[in-house]
Amino acid sequence: MEKNKRLNPRNILDKPIYNSILSLLYTFDYNKVKFNHLKYALVDKKYDRLKEKMGEFFRYSASAESINSVVNAYEKGAINQKAYTALLDVLKQNYLQKIKHKLGSESSLRDKLYELTNLGLIEKKADKKGYPYYVLTDLGRKLYLRWSTHDLIDLYVKDEEIQGFYYRVVDYVFKKAKVSFR
Repeated sequence: MEKNKRLNPRNILDKPIYNSILSLLYTFDYNKVKFNHLKYALVDKKYDRLKEKMGEFFRYSASAESINSVVNAYEKGAINQKAYTALLDVLKQNYLQKIKHKLGSESSLRDKLYELTNLGLIEKKADKKGYPYYVLTDLGRKLYLRWSTHDLIDLYVKDEEIQGFYYRVVDYVFKKAKVSFR
């Protein structure tokens, strides 16, 4: 397969399908994400034989503990009814409902995984029985966290606040260097 020369770790997360792959690997980092999991989540076909096995995998495993802690907090009166129902709805949500971009075939998924492996963002490992699974490398984890931080800033911080923060940082740097900025 010919390597896509336009892809590099800097712009990979701008492409929705790569973003979905890295997001899935980051979210389920505590589990062994195998090709069947990725195929079920990211390929736009019906896999009836996999449906029963994959349903439970894509629920947050931490949600059982989180649900118990939310129930305990509600029983103690720490949170109100509205917050309680909202939190339970989020915790019981299936991860697959969040994926919006899917691929058309398994081979295109294999190509995307191959490209991510070549860029050094993911790694293919084998479990005790020799079955391969995918994990994020340190570079992939850092890149995904950086992208998600920028995405949150873009969603929730206004441009005026960013500009004010920028001027404060620049003022600090220039004062430290003893140069006047304005």
